Amino acid sequence: MGKFLLLILVFITVEAETLKTVITVDKDVFEDARRFLNGRDALTVTDFSTNHARRDVVDFILIQQAVALGGIKLQVRYEPGNYDARNLRSISSGMLLIGLDTFWRSELSSLQQQLYISQPLIRRGEYLAGLYTSPHNTRALAVTELQQLKKLTAVSSKNWHADWYTWQQIGPASLLDEHSWPSQAKLVSKQWVDVMLSPFLPRLPFTISSDEYQLVAVPGVKIMLDDSRHVAVSRLHPDGERVFNALQAGLTLLREQGVIDRAYTQAGFFHPAVRDWKILNPKPDVPLAVVVD
Repeated sequence: MGKFLLLILVFITVEAETLKTVITVDKDVFEDARRFLNGRDALTVTDFSTNHARRDVVDFILIQQAVALGGIKLQVRYEPGNYDARNLRSISSGMLLIGLDTFWRSELSSLQQQLYISQPLIRRGEYLAGLYTSPHNTRALAVTELQQLKKLTAVSSKNWHADWYTWQQIGPASLLDEHSWPSQAKLVSKQWVDVMLSPFLPRLPFTISSDEYQLVAVPGVKIMLDDSRHVAVSRLHPDGERVFNALQAGLTLLREQGVIDRAYTQAGFFHPAVRDWKILNPKPDVPLAVVVD
């Protein structure tokens, strides 16, 4: 299947129109994608089981591959920076053509006049996150039930709609708003806050570390974020409609070939090791915003 996808990509990108565009990318995603690619063209990637693969990097690669499969090769000049929430405003205003990270459906629902919203890359119910804490936080590591989690402190960002909504439904002892993911990790690593959410990674044990923080997943439990993730394309950009049509056609092919599921599985986001882990938070009684697949 990997060789088959590569042949399709090579064939289509030779025949496809090349479209030059500037796309801003959040700095940490850009750096991980750069390290993951290690000089390769994103369109040639068929294996996501190597170092630096994570959900955001899979998004970054698959979105470009989908547009290429639909007949348009994006020749991108990347501008890395702290663009997380700003990108959506730039896409909806027509300043940016497309995002190379997915967005929650609930974030996009109020912007349907300004945005084309793709079919989901991650479907509703598929987004399962780990509960991460300091390796020295014995109280957090012992959590097996929702009531225990409610007694802990947590950190997230109001800019991350589904994450923030999920924590509000859980109701921890306190919930700190911190927009920077590395800052969240430092707070938890230093045990100033007990827990945070983060996707699972390819290799066991589930640890996230740098020179500034060390985190481990609470074993045996996971959290469901009740939403789906989609690509946003600007309706106000002159190339928006045809890029969106190419994207949709390419995503359909990638879904039919099993490439999307395989990529997220190889990157550890859909991790077989946590298949039987307990989902701590019950499905909310009220749907998340206007979540529609």
